[in-house]
Amino acid sequence: MGILRKSRVLVAGAWAAVQLLPVSAGAQAIGDDIAHDSTEADTPLVAVGLGINIGVPLGEFADRAGTGWGVGGHLLIEFDELFGIEPATWPPLRIDGSWLEYAHETDDFVLGSVTESLAIRSFGIGPQLGSTRGPTRFDAFAIAGLSLFGTSTTTNVLGQSDSDFDTSSTELFLAIGAGLSTDLRESLALNLSASLRYHGSASYSTRPDEPPAPGPANLAAFRAGLSWKP
Repeated sequence: MGILRKSRVLVAGAWAAVQLLPVSAGAQAIGDDIAHDSTEADTPLVAVGLGINIGVPLGEFADRAGTGWGVGGHLLIEFDELFGIEPATWPPLRIDGSWLEYAHETDDFVLGSVTESLAIRSFGIGPQLGSTRGPTRFDAFAIAGLSLFGTSTTTNVLGQSDSDFDTSSTELFLAIGAGLSTDLRESLALNLSASLRYHGSASYSTRPDEPPAPGPANLAAFRAGLSWKP
């Protein structure tokens, strides 16, 4: 009699487990889908930006060079997400690059032309503080990196072009700046920024036909462009 009672209890327990199995499996599937979607949504990349640069020489640099024009871009990456740090405590990381031309000359000849441009190539990295949420976002950043001062020579002969960049000086720089981003569409935003870039002394030319000479090379940089958010 005891064996029969135990058998009935086991059968009832098994039947209850069978009844609950689809519900448990469905809940697990929903949980897996949510986790999968969350994993797909998590990305260290916050924004990619590209814009037009304007460089205004400051101090003695303004006496030797004119206003520069060029292009620049940046990546904004979640430092914690990139390296899997939990809990998130570090600010996003800004990777910034730019090309700035502050003088150029073109000499024409029968079969083509030669254009010499004085330019600054810069690449830096540093933290960016501010909001990454909302339709309008303000930020502040600090960047350290390298700038290459030099002459870019483009030769055009019978429609065929060849370019070369001759570096006259490679200098460390520090920059601090602030920016504003406002959404134009769901993943596209207008991006404006301004920064002060300190090079100290660098060796650079003031005209393409003059040799490089040491001197201050500090400037204010302004950028207007678009940024894409994944």
